[in-house]
Amino acid sequence: MPKVKHTPPSVTKEKGQRSLTVAPYINRYLSEWLQPEWMNAKIWRFVVANQPIAVICRDALISYVNSLEWKIEPRDSTQRDELKEEIKHYTRLFEFNSGYDYIQVNERVGKDLLDIPFGGVAELIRESEPSGRVIHIIPIDGGTCFPTNNYDVPVGQKFEEYPTTPPIYFPDCAVSRIFMSPRTEIKYAGWGMPPPERIYLSIALLCRADKYYVNLLTDTPESGILDLLDMSKEDAEEWLMAWRELLNGIDPQKIPVLYQHNKSAVWIPFTRNPSELQLDRGVMQYAAVCAAGYGLSLSDIGFQAVTSGGETLAGSIRQERRVKKSGQALIKGKFKVFRDKMLPPDLEFKFIDLDDETSVAVGRARLADATAASQYIQQKIFTPGEMRLQALSDGLITVSVPEEVPPDSEFPAPTLGGSAERPSMLGRPVAATAGGQGEVRQSLFEKELDRIINVEDVRLKRLIRASVVPISVELSALSATNILEDDNLKSWNDWHDEMLWGNTLADMPELTLATINNAMGDIDRAMIGDEWWTLCAESKEIAKDLHTDFDNLRISKLRSIAEMQYELGKINELPKEFADDASLSRRFKTRATKEVADIFDTLPSRIKKAVISGTRKYLSLQSLRGTMEFENFTISNENVAYVRNELMLVRNAMVEEFADIISSIINNILGEIKCLEDDQNQIQEKLK
Repeated sequence: MPKVKHTPPSVTKEKGQRSLTVAPYINRYLSEWLQPEWMNAKIWRFVVANQPIAVICRDALISYVNSLEWKIEPRDSTQRDELKEEIKHYTRLFEFNSGYDYIQVNERVGKDLLDIPFGGVAELIRESEPSGRVIHIIPIDGGTCFPTNNYDVPVGQKFEEYPTTPPIYFPDCAVSRIFMSPRTEIKYAGWGMPPPERIYLSIALLCRADKYYVNLLTDTPESGILDLLDMSKEDAEEWLMAWRELLNGIDPQKIPVLYQHNKSAVWIPFTRNPSELQLDRGVMQYAAVCAAGYGLSLSDIGFQAVTSGGETLAGSIRQERRVKKSGQALIKGKFKVFRDKMLPPDLEFKFIDLDDETSVAVGRARLADATAASQYIQQKIFTPGEMRLQALSDGLITVSVPEEVPPDSEFPAPTLGGSAERPSMLGRPVAATAGGQGEVRQSLFEKELDRIINVEDVRLKRLIRASVVPISVELSALSATNILEDDNLKSWNDWHDEMLWGNTLADMPELTLATINNAMGDIDRAMIGDEWWTLCAESKEIAKDLHTDFDNLRISKLRSIAEMQYELGKINELPKEFADDASLSRRFKTRATKEVADIFDTLPSRIKKAVISGTRKYLSLQSLRGTMEFENFTISNENVAYVRNELMLVRNAMVEEFADIISSIINNILGEIKCLEDDQNQIQEKLK
């Protein structure tokens, strides 16, 4: 049992330090144990609780963290087996401990993180301090805590309601704390500045607007003067006295009456009409400022944009990207630090944030880099080793790899040359002012695939529902074994994908074979009567879309041949134009049209396999966590996201495959241009 410390720790000061270091509770604002009144935790909680916009923003960020999947990974992937037991222990600890589950801990700590200056904090109870396993996580009321500015004993706790009770102090190994925007003033070292403190004026103005509007809606008359015009003073006073007496009692059926005057009584209000004030517009302006203080936009908390017409699609996309880099990124980073403090140094906490847009952008960036690197290496501008270093420097390779290819690698020497050109696979840039996002233009083939892959969720749910029963049969049979344990789940899914996509029927177990065949049959029946995966554009149109790239390459080849002939002295003048060869164009269109039709014939089978793979991965993960009920199964958005991710992999694979096929066709046709091979041989002999 650890000994509780009641003696205040001294402020940490490095050897040779000249700058002053002041304890956070020794200043004119902060008493020894009490926070200053203007930054008291109760006051900030009261401020947030009385402003619905601030509460909604806070809950939106906490809900975002709770919606993310997570995992515990070794920092060195080679130690996965050695740390298997530690990963299992902390996974179960985070899921439920000491009466608090994962979501409850996030909500308690997140509220203090986003409400009060001290932030969120939890006590860690270990088997043996200071480096033992964490066995309990107990959230603490951050309003009762204060920083000590001591590295070894960073947090103290004191109850304001019990001044005679001595404070207690937590050593660094027994506490995990996160807070927002550290204060830079020396007197407030160790304190933070939560969003309500940063945007207090906008919250105060919102509260004033709410009170003003409520007074307009209640029975209390608005402030002003009732002008009785020609009524005498005595009559007016007598009427006012009768009106007061009329209000007394419990009888609700009372009607005030004015009489003995010829002109109408006029009410002169002190305030303006709400429609003239445009109160709703002004309130939403301050609400936007309040949301921005939390790193969010109004659309993220379910409100329309301030402008009368709402947001445009481009504006919504920009807002989403900004929020991902500000509010959501910050809250993810804070909770990662909060959980990492509880883990051993060899482990780290990771969020699983599947972002389709980011995945596609990274895939395109890697494709563009690979194509450019291939050209650099073929033209002997850079070496493969230099391009490998550049790829690692670009940050697109997220796994840990050495800077040089190790001798025992599967590919000890990179393959050079032979990289086919890919017309229209990278497309052409489109500026944002022209309706694009600055990305590359897609070919008609890619547009057709994207239209099919980005189908409505309800169409995918129909196929998912058809595959649930066969897959659940296999998962139920394996639930009693150790195959679906945490450390085996990924390997089992990888093996299942290899069986599914490789069509290795001979090596497939009977249960797996039956699962795949039954699921394929059920999905096939669900696809009857619906043809959203078929081509809208004809194969000839897609082939025609690639014809411009073919002609450009053909002309480039002819120009290269002419330059070689001029260099060798075979011709005395470089041609300025190259005639169109109709026969080559017709041959290209014919072969490309056939390949388009052939590759799209395989699309239904690939869609079925993507549905099976995505649904199996989702169901196996839920089965491992014990949250799956196959009898009352409801298709969630997360299940659809798993399937859509598999469809995106199908799309990228088909693009790669089609690019290789078209490149092969172009190279074969252009290789038949006369004199190309002879001229190349002559140049090589001259160089020798």
